[in-house]
Amino acid sequence: MHCPRCQYDNRQRATYCENCGYQLPQVIYCSQCGFENPYGATYCSRCQAPLGEAAPPAPTGVEEIFVHHHHHHDEPHSDWRLVATLSASGDDKGVELPGGGLIHQVKLRGVSGSLIINTVTVREGGEATHFPITTRFAPGQEVVKDLGREYNSTGFRVSRKGTGSVELYVQ
Repeated sequence: MHCPRCQYDNRQRATYCENCGYQLPQVIYCSQCGFENPYGATYCSRCQAPLGEAAPPAPTGVEEIFVHHHHHHDEPHSDWRLVATLSASGDDKGVELPGGGLIHQVKLRGVSGSLIINTVTVREGGEATHFPITTRFAPGQEVVKDLGREYNSTGFRVSRKGTGSVELYVQ
């Protein structure tokens, strides 16, 4: 599997790039219908549109940042992993993000502006579980959501609106 960041040729089932540490995509979203297909599929399982070889680009308004073992400065004994910094300007309905592996908590932290996060959806294979957040984030404000059990997350969907940015962490 080629890394979309550095083009290194990793082993087929690698989760992270052996060269640069980037979290490799496990799914590829169809550009025509948005359906989640296994990474490496040639055609979409729903609409049969060609999927291409490369991983899809990051959704508009999202800066992907993957850190294997991000330790937040005020929580030295935890192992929060930064999944993405989400930015929005106006009414955005939602954004799809790649999975975070085994997780049991989600943390959102305001970075700038005033951004409302309505829902975080955790995808686990074909299942989706919605977690209401309904919070307007100011810079530095944090919300931690316990998911009630461990999920092997294959993706996230975050619904948001407003202007600003929020960091999404998992543990």
